[in-house]
Amino acid sequence: MIRRDRELLAHLRSINTNLGLVVLDLMNNLDDGTLPQDRLTAIADGLECLAAHIRTNVAAIDTDIEEPAAVPPTAVDNDEVYETARERPAAGPAA
Repeated sequence: MIRRDRELLAHLRSINTNLGLVVLDLMNNLDDGTLPQDRLTAIADGLECLAAHIRTNVAAIDTDIEEPAAVPPTAVDNDEVYETARERPAAGPAA
């Protein structure tokens, strides 16, 4: 497997690993019962970055480019952004 494929798979894994935490963060930070606009925007930006990474790899395969430009980490796959979601217990029925 070539480097660009490993990097794409790592990016996908990171998104998959952190998406649950991102959803919990959204649920725990509702703004008067609505989803917070700033967090939704960060998620959209991160998913757009992932889509761009995938499209870059597809273009590289189609044109036989060996190594596409590196894609920077995003809010969705940055562990530190949602650290508070990990520290906070999941919302659930009171015991």
